[in-house]
Amino acid sequence: MTFVRKHSAHSSPTMRKMTPTICTRWKSSLKKNESLPAAANRLFIHVNTLRNRIRKIGELLHTDLTLTDHRVRFYVACQALRVLRRINR
Repeated sequence: MTFVRKHSAHSSPTMRKMTPTICTRWKSSLKKNESLPAAANRLFIHVNTLRNRIRKIGELLHTDLTLTDHRVRFYVACQALRVLRRINR
């Protein structure tokens, strides 16, 4: 939850708007054991486009998403945001 608080409370309005899209793309890349080519096919984009988007997400969040523990924290943060949005409806 610290990751969620840190990156949602102090994020820019642009980042808050992008969060659902970022989480959706990230979850898509995590399906099928993080196969980026398979995720790119599901998203109808080139695999290099997906890699660049994931790199940009890492830059926006000031984290290295090539590290497993950072990817797991980001995934948990996305799941937590999804639950919080449902609660706040």
